[in-house]
Amino acid sequence: MTIIKNYFKNVKLLKWSALAISLLALFAMDMAFTGTQTVIEGSFRADSLFTAVPASATSVAVIASDNVSLTNPVSMTSTSLTFIQIKDMVKKSINLVGGISKYVHNGDSVIIKPNIVGAKLTGDGENTDIRVVKAIIKLIYEQYGNGCTIFIGEGSARSTAQMGGVLWKAAGYQDLSTDADLTGINFQLLDLNDEAAGGVNLIYKKTTNSLAIDQGGSYWIHKYLVSPNVKYIDVPVLKMHEPGMTNCLKNQIGIAAGYRYGFNKMAGGAGGYKLIHHGHFTAAYNWKSWQDEELTDLSSCIDRFDLCVVDALLCLESQKTTMSGGSNQVRLNTIIAGPDPVAVDHVCARIIGSNPDDIAFLTMGAKIGLGTNDPDSISIFGENIKTKYMHRFDRGTTVHATYGQGNRVWLISPAFNYTTMANQYIANEAKLAPSKGDPGWSAPIYFFDDRIDLASFLKPSSSAVAYCYTNVYSPKATTGSELWLNSEEQMIVYLNGVQVYNYNGVARPNGNFVTDKPLINLLAGENTLLVKVLQTTGCYDFALNICEPGTMGNRVDGLKFYIKNYNVPAPLLSTTTQFKNISFPFDKLRILQTTNQLTVQNDDVTEIALYNMNGVKLAGTNEKSIIISNLKAGIYILSAKLNNSSVISKKIVKQ
Repeated sequence: MTIIKNYFKNVKLLKWSALAISLLALFAMDMAFTGTQTVIEGSFRADSLFTAVPASATSVAVIASDNVSLTNPVSMTSTSLTFIQIKDMVKKSINLVGGISKYVHNGDSVIIKPNIVGAKLTGDGENTDIRVVKAIIKLIYEQYGNGCTIFIGEGSARSTAQMGGVLWKAAGYQDLSTDADLTGINFQLLDLNDEAAGGVNLIYKKTTNSLAIDQGGSYWIHKYLVSPNVKYIDVPVLKMHEPGMTNCLKNQIGIAAGYRYGFNKMAGGAGGYKLIHHGHFTAAYNWKSWQDEELTDLSSCIDRFDLCVVDALLCLESQKTTMSGGSNQVRLNTIIAGPDPVAVDHVCARIIGSNPDDIAFLTMGAKIGLGTNDPDSISIFGENIKTKYMHRFDRGTTVHATYGQGNRVWLISPAFNYTTMANQYIANEAKLAPSKGDPGWSAPIYFFDDRIDLASFLKPSSSAVAYCYTNVYSPKATTGSELWLNSEEQMIVYLNGVQVYNYNGVARPNGNFVTDKPLINLLAGENTLLVKVLQTTGCYDFALNICEPGTMGNRVDGLKFYIKNYNVPAPLLSTTTQFKNISFPFDKLRILQTTNQLTVQNDDVTEIALYNMNGVKLAGTNEKSIIISNLKAGIYILSAKLNNSSVISKKIVKQ
């Protein structure tokens, strides 16, 4: 059995003993790795260690300025929206997801968190439009008078925009106290950087999953953010940024307290704390980037998100700050609202023409239970976003912005001593199609980067070859999809048993995520994909994604990477051993659903079972009813076995 040592440097062994034991168990199989394995901090984690329950189904409202339900609809290109019109849009969007009284109650304290980037007046797309913040304050006041304690809280990352000095004034927030629209309404400005107070209001809050290992599992944030008596309303402005976009989750960079992290929060503050972001994106650190992990960690520190209201009035593409002459401004005149920050970000990604599966902090957020990234679990009210929003935002030019997100969960073989790449280290390699639990393969492993860091996972002591495997689900057959690839040394890729790529070279720059884009054809449904990678010198890693042709990095829509016997997509349940001969004739199953129970009314049913959308069985019975009172709201699959041994299934929505 391979021994793991130095798993997390500078972290007490006792603190991580449960994690280390779990990881050791993964390797309790005949896997002939070379030498003793040393793991670089945070490079990977067994995917099964992410144990969050999938988030509930949710709703997101999208209201454009020309929506006919508004009192005074105007064109989406109008540059003269009034506060009254914006307030109407904000109210309409919030009402579509339950109304302000669903999220804020009389007597509550409320933190409204805008995105204030620069020391400049609102309205150019860089900062949240102050009129959206005003509208929320006004709605709370109209519901409860001054029965709620309202804070506008922000902690800018800009070194020239300290909240207590320049920023509140420059962004117009100090003037709100004399704003005629807010006459008689009590509210306060809250510096989440806690500069003036010298950090006395900060706490060192533990994260739920410690994704960015260098941060030690805790972050300095304002104590009000974790108070059970405080409601949190996230009010970002929709912009493009190198993590994929900046919106609900990315807005939480503003809760990392500048007193402790410095400005721009990577410079270091009191106690020497600082965020890493891309600071380790060098050869010395195996080209690691921690930005997505830090953003997701910070989002998990908040006690809860109660409501998200997105300012998509004037947005920015290419980058998060306004370019000369406003050349990157995109006017959408839209407000988006919902209680689930991941779901709201998912919808906003669709609006700007991106695939949510290409945004790492979204998939991580869903993975740790911050919300749902599953389109089947998101109901969109208001606009038809597929036809309403046709402009695809430019992503910018940085390597992280243009790539999207590659596959990060793999089954990995041992490291074989290298002789030649022509040698088949596992017989009939082109046809390999392992599943979770197969001898000689790792458990499903999640890598914290688009570069799959085999050096940290396998730690070969000499030249080596290894195989990495995943299945690929495509909702339809494709022709000419782009296989985005990069590796430093030789790399062979087999798709459905056929070699589709063979790079035979050395010393390609690891700072790139893609150097080749061979065209491939995907089968509708299940595809097999095997990567064979050589290591003789330098980094031992690769990157892989499958993208729409000509889209500069959008993953094929609906495509899912998965591992058999582990996380099979719902449409492919028919190919698993549990669901032999399954079909989805939705009209054949007659189901009576109540709050507490599902009952199948077909006479020819002999057995029923309930699965989540990852194919995990939750309940089963030889009777015709299943209790569902203990299930969270969400999407499920009810499967019924018939007298003739065939199996039919139907999607079930639990409200």
